[in-house]
Amino acid sequence: MGIGGIPDAVYESMDGNLELGIHTEVISDRAMRAIQRGVVTGNQMSLHQGKVIISFALGSEELYSLLNNNPLIECHPVDYVNDPFIISQNENMVAINSAIELDLTGQVCSDSVGPYI
Repeated sequence: MGIGGIPDAVYESMDGNLELGIHTEVISDRAMRAIQRGVVTGNQMSLHQGKVIISFALGSEELYSLLNNNPLIECHPVDYVNDPFIISQNENMVAINSAIELDLTGQVCSDSVGPYI
């Protein structure tokens, strides 16, 4: 999951010890809260078991404090994190992405409306 209203709502709706893993390009405050609530442990991940895999963070000072020297978090280059071969090594992987527009052929616009990013 990335950032935005849909991923945030999903993170907020999760409760209990689900032992989920995170393998994402960007981690946010809502992901941090899921980690703090024990929803995310990484224990069920096939690759990098017991870890949260990210490329970068976008959020509050509290998020950056959580990431600082945290053995649960591993930061890798984006070409690794977003590599379909790497991603496919995790069993039961689910991706949740939001979109701004979707056309009849299935093309998705998720980063801009007209000229505005």
